Parts: sequence; structure tokens; C-alpha cells
Amino acid sequence: AGEYIFPEKRIILRAILLRSRVTQSLEEWTRGLDPVQSRISVFEHIRNIPYSLDVPVKDPATAPEHILVAGKGSCAPKHYLLAEMFRRIGLDTQFVITPFLWNDPDFRYPPELRRLAAVLPTAYHQACRVRINDRWILVDATWDPRLKSAGFPVNETWDGRSTLRCAVKPLTGQPSPLTDETEKRRTPGKLMEILRFHRGFNAWLAEVREKTW
Repeated sequence: AGEYIFPEKRIILRAILLRSRVTQSLEEWTRGLDPVQSRISVFEHIRNIPYSLDVPVKDPATAPEHILVAGKGSCAPKHYLLAEMFRRIGLDTQFVITPFLWNDPDFRYPPELRRLAAVLPTAYHQACRVRINDRWILVDATWDPRLKSAGFPVNETWDGRSTLRCAVKPLTGQPSPLTDETEKRRTPGKLMEILRFHRGFNAWLAEVREKTW
């Protein structure tokens, strides 16, 4: 008979396997590269991970591993992974939270998705600031390149030193997601609207990528 593995040990073993995935990916993405080339390569690989709203982030500590396993993810897990890898190559990082609306006129939504986006509450985008040469710059790896045709502001190139544009249009005068009690008390009806938008948004992104493949 095989050896019984206690549930606690299974959790530990899984964590080790997931952690090794980040290590392995970082080694592959930076092998033979100098420091500037390494951070550019890390950025490009994470940017190229398909954006998706159907991979929930339950724990920032495990998000870097889970997005690599899933092969897709939203802005938060993408930038948790970016920050983790940048930290490992010796760069200081900070997370940046930006309030925005999904009803961005530049996004070329189909009519039904536009209708759903129009009634959504304020959302919150996450990216990173990175300290390079004693200067903090914004690095945003949110949108994968094939979404450019649908109006998404893809950061196609990065020189490893300059600030990049934010993936969303920031709203001014909005409360932080950590203190906004209204956002925490969303009604069931509002939650269903958000869920319908997420499902429609993911399906539409798949169609956009299919057309640009």
C-alpha cells in the first residue's frame, strides 16, 4: 500500500511545488540576460499572460504561483507575480491602486457588454511602482498584446527604465478600496450585474484574441 499523506503535508507539498514554478519561470525568463534585459523580459512575459476576470485572487502570497498554473489572470495576480519576480532580481516595488470605471469609451465593447459596463460601480485597478536608479516609475503589465485591436492601451514596449502608461483611466476624488464601505456592502442585485459583466467580458476577450491570432 502507498504511504498516506496527511492533509497538512499535502498543503505544504503543494505550496513547495507552486513556489518552484515561480522560481523555474524566473530562471527561464532571465537566463543569460543582464539586469536591464532581465526586468524587460519579466515584464513582457507577464504582460503576455492573457487577461481574464475568472481567476479569483484569494491570497496575495499564492497569487504569483496560481496565475502561472492557470495561464491567465487579472491585473492583481499579474502584478503580484511581477512584484515577486522583481523583488527576486533586486528591485524594490510598491503596489498602486487606481479607481476607474469599466465603461471606458475607448474599449470597443459590443452593445450588450457596453450596456452592462454602463451600470457598474467604481472598480479598482492594481499595478506596480518600481524603483530604478533611485526613481519610482509605473510598470503596468495588464493588457496582453492581442487586445490592442479592441481599444485597450497595451504597453507594447518597455526600455526597462521609463514609466509606462496606466491600463485604465483614473478617477479622481474616489475613496480607497480599503476604506470604501459602500463597495463592501454591494447588494445581491449589483453583484449579479458584476458577475454578468465578468462573464461577458471574458467571452468577448476570447473572441478578440481569436480574430487577431
